[in-house]
Formats: sequence, C-alpha cells, structure tokens
Amino acid sequence: GTESVLDFAARVKAGAEFVVVDVETTGTNPEMADLDEVAAVRVKGGTITDRWSTFVNPGRPIFGNQMHGITDKDVAGAPSPAEAARQALAFVGDATIVGHSVGFDIAFLEAALGDGTRVEKGRYLDTLTLARDGYPDLASYTLGELSKFFGIELQQAHRALPDAEATAELLITIGGELP
Repeated sequence: GTESVLDFAARVKAGAEFVVVDVETTGTNPEMADLDEVAAVRVKGGTITDRWSTFVNPGRPIFGNQMHGITDKDVAGAPSPAEAARQALAFVGDATIVGHSVGFDIAFLEAALGDGTRVEKGRYLDTLTLARDGYPDLASYTLGELSKFFGIELQQAHRALPDAEATAELLITIGGELP
C-alpha cells in the first residue's frame, strides 16, 4: 500500500497485529509457476508471537535445481496450493499482511486460491517500501542485505519460514527505530 513509514510506526507503537507472509515458488509468474512452501509469522507489540508454515504439493513435479532446494519428496502429502493459501489467510485473520516485495507473495496466494479472491490494497504492507523510505541511502534492499545491515540472523535464505522470520525482525526493527 501507500502507507507512510510514520503511519506504520504509529501503528506498531499502538500494538497493531501484523502477519508476515512468505511463499516459495517454482518460478516468478503466478499464472505459470506453483507454490511449494508458505509461511506466516505473527507480530504483535514488537514481538513474534506465533509461526505457521507448510510445504505445498503443486500436483506436478518440481523441477530440480530450484533456488530453495525443495523437492518432490518434501511436498509429498502436503496440502494443495488452494488449501495452503486458505490456511495461510485463515492464520492471517484480520491482521495486516506484511512481506518483502509483498505483491509477489499476494499474487501467488491469490492465484493459488483460484476463486477470484483478492487481498484489498489497504490490508498489506511492504517492508521493501518501508526500508527504501526509512533508509534511502542503502546500496541494496534485498532481504539478505537488509538483514546484514540491521544485524538480523537469516537462518536459511530462500526458505519460507526463515525468510518470514527475518522479514518479521526487519518489521520490528524498522518499527522500533522510527521516531
């Protein structure tokens, strides 16, 4: 959304609830690629309060050599993309959805639902935009580089839960540092 960094900081201080969502996919186009992992991390009062994640069975083979290293064996018995997307949005509830380049994650969740459901514009927040607005002089705004800059430990990049946790820490850090 177009929410300013200061609006966001005020909401964090007021104890608003946010759920950071991260998806791993087999490609970059939601019309052609599949979800294969979804994670969500709840943040309230500047603290991570809950976590949820699942592998997703796209219903067709995952080609090898994916950035995230998820295999067909990992996703065997996992929920379908539509079911995983429904579970993720159920976990979110009424909270504001947050992500790093959140439009990507939302596009994949909407495509996975496959029923025309859309996440309204005011329901989400992008940590990429917050970082660019709040810290305009950084050389790079990738999750990895921002994690280094803020001293956030990124356990296993390009896996949904560690990425969501790092994004949640980024949200908490930016929210805590702003005036």
